[in-house]
Amino acid sequence: MRLITDTAIVGHPVVARNYLFWLDGRHLNRAIYGYNLKTEQEFLIPAQHRPRFVASDGTIVAWIEQRDSAFSSYELIRGYDLRTKHIFTFVTATSAAGFGTLAMHNGQLYYTRRDQDQRGLYVYTVATGQIQQIGPGKAEEPVVDDSFLLWNHENPRERYATPSRSLYLRQLENGAGTTMLTGTRNLISYAVDGKYAVWSHTSTTGTQQVVLYDIDRQEHKIISMDMAEYPVIAGDVIAWVNRQDDLDTSTLSVYNSNTGFTDDLVVASSPVRIRPWGFTEQNELVFTVTRATGSGLSELYVSNLQTRGMHFTSQFPSESANHETEQLSTDQIFKDGSFFYDRLPATPENRWALQGVQFHIPEHGINSWQFISNRYGPLRSPGQASPTPEERERAFWMQRASSYLGANTLRVFTSVPGSAEYESPDPSIQPIEVETIYDFAREAEQYDLRLGLVVNNGNNFEMTTERRDWLRELITLFHENDALHLIAYISADNEINNHPYNPPEPGRCQGSEDCYAYDEYAISANNWVHDVRNVIRGVSNELGATPPLITVGLSSERTIPETEETISTETMVDHFFRQYTDGGGNLLAASLDSGIDFISTHRYGEVDDSFFSTFGNKYAYIESIVLEEFGWPTDPLNNEGQPASPNWQEGPAICREDPFNAACFSDAPPFLDTASHIVEVLIEHQRRNTYAGGTAFMLTDMAQKDRVGGCGTSPEDGFTFDLFTGLFAIGGEYCDGTTTTQRGFPKATASRVCLYYHEDDPSFDVNRCTRVPSAEGVYLPLVRR
Repeated sequence: MRLITDTAIVGHPVVARNYLFWLDGRHLNRAIYGYNLKTEQEFLIPAQHRPRFVASDGTIVAWIEQRDSAFSSYELIRGYDLRTKHIFTFVTATSAAGFGTLAMHNGQLYYTRRDQDQRGLYVYTVATGQIQQIGPGKAEEPVVDDSFLLWNHENPRERYATPSRSLYLRQLENGAGTTMLTGTRNLISYAVDGKYAVWSHTSTTGTQQVVLYDIDRQEHKIISMDMAEYPVIAGDVIAWVNRQDDLDTSTLSVYNSNTGFTDDLVVASSPVRIRPWGFTEQNELVFTVTRATGSGLSELYVSNLQTRGMHFTSQFPSESANHETEQLSTDQIFKDGSFFYDRLPATPENRWALQGVQFHIPEHGINSWQFISNRYGPLRSPGQASPTPEERERAFWMQRASSYLGANTLRVFTSVPGSAEYESPDPSIQPIEVETIYDFAREAEQYDLRLGLVVNNGNNFEMTTERRDWLRELITLFHENDALHLIAYISADNEINNHPYNPPEPGRCQGSEDCYAYDEYAISANNWVHDVRNVIRGVSNELGATPPLITVGLSSERTIPETEETISTETMVDHFFRQYTDGGGNLLAASLDSGIDFISTHRYGEVDDSFFSTFGNKYAYIESIVLEEFGWPTDPLNNEGQPASPNWQEGPAICREDPFNAACFSDAPPFLDTASHIVEVLIEHQRRNTYAGGTAFMLTDMAQKDRVGGCGTSPEDGFTFDLFTGLFAIGGEYCDGTTTTQRGFPKATASRVCLYYHEDDPSFDVNRCTRVPSAEGVYLPLVRR
């Protein structure tokens, strides 16, 4: 067995004759690396503009890259000739996210297009430059060998129904004999070589299977039913990985179709993820090992098939295989592939995990109640030694976020001109000034906290001159004061699919409906995100500054109009990648994905993490994903042991005294839907998957919760809904009977987040997460402008 590299692999490794290729995140701009198996030498492919997918036939290397113009983005497929060292362009798309995935074999490039007017599967012949469409509009993920081509495409479905995908096989010699091999709701992966095709899917009975298909005999054979996935094949040998349900325990199995015998190349290994990628010409297996401990480190191995009983643990290789160790400083958070970094090179030891918490001052709540300039002041006047009461209040809660939770990011809502705060007749409500945001960022800096700024547009997606100027002023002020590094990211909208909206027809988007059911809404929303991105990038380029990362929030729990069913995972993920065109194929709105740097989703009551795998399996998405809101942080059950409100329940009162009591995290009724259990599950999802981070919702209770009507019992009080509650209590009683808890004391959910945010620090005393934080604030002098 040989370790090829243990760098930051961020793309699917490719096996091409005597070469291996992969996307590598060891540099700020993602690079393509190759490895010659004969000479055992690593080399760099001179790709530019952040490639996102690689394919090769051992002679030509192809990849997809995105280019930005002044007002739009587009993609192209580039090629590199390993013999002549020449770079060239295969084909250019008309929009961002214009291509799907690639495959190469014997001088032919197979690729899928997603442009609305040119959707389909195409083949490009390198020798002649000829392009031919060979597959239908929804074809995805081509796989090819000497004789056959495999692809899948989504089957017709009723609106919002869970999609199914069919796997097709086509003979290359004459283009005839296209055959549907299977149709399934969960087709995971597939491969072909010689006379066999092999695939992994979930059967109608719910078992996860590997199926071997004899092409000549047209016969199916199930060769594994043990949570099997990602099969690869070379002649009579098939390899795949098995996982135990809900655990990061993997085995790597090898099957011989002649003998019918299965053996384990890698025995049960935990906590790691193993995935095979293919076989070399010498019939060696290429596979990756990814540590599931939060670092996401992937190692690339080549092993002969005679090796048996290999085992991997959470320990990393003692030395790096082939990458630089020089540490270069950078002030701003940047991303590369699936992760964020706070210094160069972009290697695992330099990763910066987003550990956020939604921040507000209890008296001002969230959303439109929160970040108003005069409510977050007055600031200390020049020469004033003692902090103001407002500063003390902010410091008290910032200390809870930083010192107790271990958070590094405060997520706050801000508003642009034209939002409710700017139009309010109430003279006590003043517009949010960029100076207020800057001063707040400097305060947060004293606690090693950055800002996640979420833009509130007041349900108005028009990018007016006033709004454009406001965004430009924000970036300029931070840049001029050398403070752009204090902005971890900017979100163009809190939940882009969750706004009051009233289209003429066919219905009304309001309440819990998913607004992306209406194309008119979605077009306006997507264009708003691209407008925000273009303004921020434009002014940053003018200033010679690196722009902050841009994202947008998407609720995973909206409901579908007419049916009132919770939106499906597939539909929610599709929102990020869909482009909108008119009947003539003209682009009306580019996709959300092409307008942001990373994807943000919000998770509460739903506890499955299938949407994470959907990003990768359906769209080959390898960029960063952040769980931007995960919750429910709430109050405990009342004195009768029942939730005072069915939607907001922390668990039994013992959780306040013993936050790690088993009852607080039980998955058995009546605690299955408690906040403690759901927070625990969502934290575990972040461990199992390569998230770039998450934000707990939210830091503290709202003061309004302790008023009459706080549970929706008094409409005249103005609170006719269940008010959000937080990780920390503010005292008082809630919903007629919940336990009184002192101001600033952590709830069970805060203790759980504390443990998670500190778990990579070997010097941290985990017992601190069960203790009550000091009631005294530490008030450091502010860094003034």
